[in-house]
Amino acid sequence: MDVLDRMLGHDAWATGLVLEQSAGLTDEQLLQPFDIGLGNLRETVTHLVYVIEFWTSNIEQRPAKLDWDARPDIAELIRLHDQFHARFEGAARAARDEGRLDEIFTDVNGHPQSVGATVVHLVYHTGIHRSEVQHMLRRLGVDLQLDGDPQEWEYGMRERGLI
Repeated sequence: MDVLDRMLGHDAWATGLVLEQSAGLTDEQLLQPFDIGLGNLRETVTHLVYVIEFWTSNIEQRPAKLDWDARPDIAELIRLHDQFHARFEGAARAARDEGRLDEIFTDVNGHPQSVGATVVHLVYHTGIHRSEVQHMLRRLGVDLQLDGDPQEWEYGMRERGLI
């Protein structure tokens, strides 16, 4: 397993973890104002999931089919996350395998971006928002059993014989 596979595997797992930890919250808790993230947990987790599809569509130079005004429930966000992250992983691995990580594309704002920097950006970006979500969850009294760090992910994978 190379570094990209570790980054992608951990990112998918860690984002799934914070979504699962959010699943038992009430609408009131999801909408409680916070001075971090996008203002509340619902907005932050929706952005966290949608941005994966947004940047994957940029890498693949296709329109993103996202309704930024929709506020899916957590179960739907988990489903979307699985779908969007699988597409992201496929695009990132294809770029690596085909030697296209240095390939430049033009993003929706007209800026030139490399595929490799965009992959790193997305993993870094989701990590920032996961940290915000974890902070909100703690403030809401959720007992987080795991930090969601890469070593926890890899240990769990080894324990289950998946690597």
